[in-house]
Amino acid sequence: MALSSIESHKSSIRNTDANIIAIMAYLAAGIIGWIPIVQYLSWIIPLLIFLTEKQSKFVKFHAVQSFIITLIDSVISFILIVIIRNTVIINAIADMENTLGAFAWMAILTGLATVVSLIYSVFAIIALVNAYQYKLYKIPVIGSIAEKIAAKKG
Repeated sequence: MALSSIESHKSSIRNTDANIIAIMAYLAAGIIGWIPIVQYLSWIIPLLIFLTEKQSKFVKFHAVQSFIITLIDSVISFILIVIIRNTVIINAIADMENTLGAFAWMAILTGLATVVSLIYSVFAIIALVNAYQYKLYKIPVIGSIAEKIAAKKG
């Protein structure tokens, strides 16, 4: 995939290098994503960066891309966790003999949640490394959406 490089420049956020602010959108969301309970709110940091940035379309693009991928990961993970908990509780209450089946479903859904998080992490790391190098890396599907949103605001 051909990446377009951007000239190094400053962000309007504390006059910091734009690439540093861009990687903060991914890094902060990634770190918060590992903290129980608040992990489902990790999309707030990239959103705040996107809304705060006034001039750098590069920062806006990476912030909104981080926001979208983090939000998707949070929603999918939350749904899977709710399904896992409900499956175990409902099966344990309804049929004590079928508890093994509930735990089997729990293992499958936990594995699926882990795969979703790993896919998110791989794309976020690739985007973060490219952002540091002042490159626009578009995550498949999400990158095009992020590009359109970043171009509208500002």
